[in-house]
Amino acid sequence: MIINFNYYQIFYYVAETQNISAAANQMYISQPTVSRAIQALEQSLGCTLMTRSKQGIKLTEEGLFLYEYVKKAFANISFAESHFQNTHDLNQASLSIGSTEYVFKRFLLPYIVELEKEFPGIQLSVNTFISGKTQLEMLNNGRMDISIFMSPTPLMDDPSIITNPLAAFPCALIAPPERIDLLNKTISFKDLEQEPFIGWIDATSGQLYMNTVFQKYHMSVLPKYTVCSSTAVVSMVENNLGFGIIPKASADEAVKNGRVLAVSLEEPLPYRQIIAMTSKNFPHHPVRDLFLKRILDS
Repeated sequence: MIINFNYYQIFYYVAETQNISAAANQMYISQPTVSRAIQALEQSLGCTLMTRSKQGIKLTEEGLFLYEYVKKAFANISFAESHFQNTHDLNQASLSIGSTEYVFKRFLLPYIVELEKEFPGIQLSVNTFISGKTQLEMLNNGRMDISIFMSPTPLMDDPSIITNPLAAFPCALIAPPERIDLLNKTISFKDLEQEPFIGWIDATSGQLYMNTVFQKYHMSVLPKYTVCSSTAVVSMVENNLGFGIIPKASADEAVKNGRVLAVSLEEPLPYRQIIAMTSKNFPHHPVRDLFLKRILDS
């Protein structure tokens, strides 16, 4: 069965906008043309793909099923077009990166600067505010070319993701400035089981890392507060609200500035890694692959 490709294109825009009028405007065609195309597609497939109401368009179960495949098809077409454009002239290419503010500032920025010097025409976007679920979806539909995050992250275990470890870095434990009793002492991490800790919000790599540390020492700890960045952890610890675990580079700065105290542990905390993640759906991308190779070879 061969169905007019234009029908799928129109269906895609209607499903994306959930509005026939908006889809018609985006495609520069009339609303009746859009409606007739959807009707023809439904007749050819023998099912109802969407319901219409004053509130707009709602996909049926069959419509949602079809939309997932059509969306992937259009993402692949778009990626193929970008591939040929990028291959033809890297200076006119684009690269979309997902990361965290810490990794961006502490790790990625020098590589981005070098890439910009060599290819000043590259269109680069960096998203540092993105959830794991959205990150995975954007990688697999081609809206994000590469994600560079700190381990551990659930994405590393997803079968659709390719991972490359880029660098390892140490973490450190910081204490409130009022805890002068810890100065010039070396203690076991287990000794802090009854102390309040500043944790990280759910589903973040920071939370997963802290859970790993607590499990290693067989500790049952429920952080009293949860935040979403190393900067916020330092601020909470500085105000005597609890202990925190952050990258050592950030801890050293805060200790040097007198904001917090460094805690000397009998056994160093486990290292974390900076991980590059790409989707198996898009095995080749000239700019992304060049950028990743530069990092791996450095």
